[in-house]
Amino acid sequence: MEPISAPSSSPRKGISKWWCIGFFIAAVIFFIIGAALVSAYLSAGYKTCTSALSYGDYTYDYSCFTGNIGEYNGGIAMLVLGGLSKFIAWVLLIVYCVQRRR
Repeated sequence: MEPISAPSSSPRKGISKWWCIGFFIAAVIFFIIGAALVSAYLSAGYKTCTSALSYGDYTYDYSCFTGNIGEYNGGIAMLVLGGLSKFIAWVLLIVYCVQRRR
């Protein structure tokens, strides 16, 4: 029988700097798309709905927007994805810098 040898102790390859750069670029793209969607929604203008419902002492007044609410929700989602991508990019950058020192 052949003896079992220990695995070779080759140096571990760290993460590439392109992961950090890629997440930063993705964050910028998400922020641009999110801002465009939110501003497209808000540029449609406001329209006040004049309906009011009364239930005893409680009165329910509401106002509404003109435009597609999906643009607003999509814009908020893109801004959240941009923030998440930026956070991941910073974490990867810190990990990359710490690995380079070792």
